Amino acid sequence: MDEIFDISIEKQQALERKFANILAELKNKCGANPADADVQQLIHELMTMLQEIVGEDLHSFFEKVDGAEIEEEDPMQPLPLSDSELEWAREAMKIYLKEAGIEEEVQ
Repeated sequence: MDEIFDISIEKQQALERKFANILAELKNKCGANPADADVQQLIHELMTMLQEIVGEDLHSFFEKVDGAEIEEEDPMQPLPLSDSELEWAREAMKIYLKEAGIEEEVQ
């Protein structure tokens, strides 16, 4: 997990811009079926960013996180989303993770 903290400033800024763009697109899609291909593509882009940051496949990452003693907090809490948008995004992520074969649930 140390890889998360070893990102250059330039790469961090690029990821933040990309994240903001994806988040804006997700907000525009809010209310659509979370299983729709375009919504799932946006979730895929977010998960690809996460994989790039952690430096390993998501299944391995979630296995490590599941076994780690970490403070429990909502990973989606800092997002600038309303409660209904947040719930919709969680549902889209659950669908993505299930299709990817990752059993972790986004809570």
